[in-house]
Amino acid sequence: MDLWIDYFLMRQVQVLEINGDKGIGDKINFDMPLVSQHLRILNLQFVDFSVDISELPVLVDLNLKKCGIWTQEMSSISLQRLSISTCRVDDEIRVCIFAPCLTSLLLDGFQGRTPLLEDMPLLETAYIRLGFGSLDYCDYYYDDPGYCPHESCVGCYVGDYQSVLLNGLSNASHLELISHPKIYIYERDLEYRPLFAKLKTLLLNEWCAVLNLHGLVSILQQCPILEELTLQFYNIEDFIFDKIEGSEYPIEQSFFASAQLKLVTIEYEEIDERVSNTFKLLSTCGGIPKEHINLKPRRSCFYCFSFEKNSDNDDARPSARLYDDDD
Repeated sequence: MDLWIDYFLMRQVQVLEINGDKGIGDKINFDMPLVSQHLRILNLQFVDFSVDISELPVLVDLNLKKCGIWTQEMSSISLQRLSISTCRVDDEIRVCIFAPCLTSLLLDGFQGRTPLLEDMPLLETAYIRLGFGSLDYCDYYYDDPGYCPHESCVGCYVGDYQSVLLNGLSNASHLELISHPKIYIYERDLEYRPLFAKLKTLLLNEWCAVLNLHGLVSILQQCPILEELTLQFYNIEDFIFDKIEGSEYPIEQSFFASAQLKLVTIEYEEIDERVSNTFKLLSTCGGIPKEHINLKPRRSCFYCFSFEKNSDNDDARPSARLYDDDD
């Protein structure tokens, strides 16, 4: 394979696609130096990836699907679009992504530690889905939901970083954040109050409902020009309701939502406490007129990005699971 890749690069190809699927679940190893002044698009699938992409000065599009990522840093000053789907990293490291020219980002079904995002001043759209396979979950969630004082909790320990994801995403104008509620990254990052000064459309799922919608209030307070909000409340596991009822955060707390927020859509499987509390919080405490809040029932209990939804098919399936089969 190395000989073929060398040959293609000598021919100054602009698009390189490698699919290492052998039909037996194994991946091919791709660790050769990759140097090209012409390669613009790199698509890899079923590949163990440890390439230094900084040696690709005109690379603008990188897509990794079902790959193993065995590098501590992904650095590129030319990259504009990055998609990482159902990929795995070394459990002991947190991959640092430095791509200051990035405009579009997809992180979906990351297995291992959630990547650390450096500042992305040109970012426009970001789709993040953290679920089954993530190691950034709180071991003490059932005891202290939304707050973990235990230094021994490996899942909540993220090092000396003030932010893992949200500071790097703060320049986006369209943002979708989906996560299993036990994964603590979003809540932890919100403690540092990142300002989403350009954000106009936002999609969240039930992680923001823990502790009486504390996550929702926290992020709305940091979105001064938000115009459209979508909430997905599908899962109805008992632990969610138990922790909301025992919350120390009162549902009556006041906050100021964006004056530009004209449309709130709450997608639900059935009307439950989260749906009614969210409606009450937004209309009463958030100052959002009730006629601007749309309740939308859906048959599907899967958490979809907006681009995955099919208006004619509510059973659209995302590419990664939030919940383990035994969860």
